[in-house]
Amino acid sequence: MIVRNHSTGSQAAQLMRYSRHKCTTFGCTAEVSFFSTGKGPDEVHLMFCPQDDLPLCDQLLGLARAYEETLALLGLDSNSAIFRRFFVADPACYLRSLESLTMGSCDLGDLCAISLVGQTPKPPAAVAMWAYHISDPEGPILKHRHEHGVTLIRKGVSHHWVTALVPRSGTTAYDQTYDVFRQYNEVLAANQMSLSDNVLRTWLFVDGIDSNYRGLVDARRDLFAQAGLVAETHFIASTGIEGRSLDGKSLITMDAWAATGLVEQQVRFLTAEKMLGPTHVYGATFERGTSVAYRDRKHVIISGTASIDHNGEIVHEHDVVGQLRRTLENIAAILRQAEATFDDIVHLIVYVRDPADREIITDRMRMRFPQTPMLVVLAHVCRPGWLVEVEGIAVVPTDDPSMPAF
Repeated sequence: MIVRNHSTGSQAAQLMRYSRHKCTTFGCTAEVSFFSTGKGPDEVHLMFCPQDDLPLCDQLLGLARAYEETLALLGLDSNSAIFRRFFVADPACYLRSLESLTMGSCDLGDLCAISLVGQTPKPPAAVAMWAYHISDPEGPILKHRHEHGVTLIRKGVSHHWVTALVPRSGTTAYDQTYDVFRQYNEVLAANQMSLSDNVLRTWLFVDGIDSNYRGLVDARRDLFAQAGLVAETHFIASTGIEGRSLDGKSLITMDAWAATGLVEQQVRFLTAEKMLGPTHVYGATFERGTSVAYRDRKHVIISGTASIDHNGEIVHEHDVVGQLRRTLENIAAILRQAEATFDDIVHLIVYVRDPADREIITDRMRMRFPQTPMLVVLAHVCRPGWLVEVEGIAVVPTDDPSMPAF
């Protein structure tokens, strides 16, 4: 069954025909945000999470059927899929089961970038999924596959999704981070792109983050400096979080999103300095957020955000509710800088360090975002004192004929 609820938020949200859907078919809940201005393609974010305590095979089957039914009810065909990420406790254990289902593979019939991350969903779910779809009334979505993912071709702009990039060499987090970015630089160069000019966002999943995050931070800082990404220029929106890969030897796994064909005035880097302060103050090198403006919309990419102040210090240590409150205040500040609000958020991922905190965090987030597609997963944040982290994307309707179309 599908229940459709139109947003009761801002006038802008209502003008853009923004709606939410819920599906509770086959023991799986689907939460969907649907962005449409009527002047370009529709963007759809879907979050699926089984709700019944069933064996993995039954949860996967229920998720696949709920996904298929939801797409049909939304009028989306399989070609509209751009990206799918699966959240599971043990990626290596789940891979074969996922690959047996169309939604877990990237083939010519359903060309889609597939990400598989070792992060445990909130029980009773053993697996959860975030999917991103685009539907264009002007014609079929144009995509092609490359070695590490999928490229979406949109008029003058191409979006390049890379997933599950793991190191081929190195035993330390520093060396493996260096190798992952070296591979990514090769992918970028093959498509006439670079780290400094084209990458919009990265996700860096770290196995054993409490021990290995410093190696990632140091390697990324060194690599970025070589690419001209320093405090005086800009960095890249990112999430660095605990996450296991398919390969037990890999300490670092990366997903990334880059674009070609953007013009300089489209991209704005968000700092919210009065609330958070620049990341380089405490040795990190990522942007708090990035906005990308198009003719009829603006994407606002929100990096992984925690309870931090403008000096880089943890706020409300040992208090998960206080940390969530400060985290959301920080996100609100990032959104304000992009002239966006919570009503414009199309999806959220919430990372919780302590399993005992999942229930209260889920309840508080649902109170604040009752309709927003959201997943809560178990993952250590990059500092032991941080108990919760939140990331997401907002899409704001605009009307600027001087900007390229999306």
